[in-house]
Amino acid sequence: MTVRADPLGIDTAGSEQGLDLRGFRPRKAPPKIDPVEIRQVAESAAFPSREATNPEPSHKRVERRVYRTGRNAHLSMKADPRVIDQFYSICNRENLVMGETLRLAVEALERELANRAK
Repeated sequence: MTVRADPLGIDTAGSEQGLDLRGFRPRKAPPKIDPVEIRQVAESAAFPSREATNPEPSHKRVERRVYRTGRNAHLSMKADPRVIDQFYSICNRENLVMGETLRLAVEALERELANRAK
């Protein structure tokens, strides 16, 4: 049977062989520094601020729409932000839910494609 190495130098009986902690003392806490002083030093050294900014969203936040329509299939897709804004604009202007607007758009596309085939 092999004996596991003792990385700290303490044998199984508890006597210290290689580890001497008698000189160990915890470090003292560093002195508190005034935040105003930190800011002044950072500004004088042209250190960039890492404070959070409020970037402009890529498109406007849309108010939540909850309607009970019986439609229960989910459609998720990526689109250009301008197209998304147009879609929501049509929904708002015509007071339509998104599912109904999509249905009307698909029907209009089907008609357009059928007219092209003639």
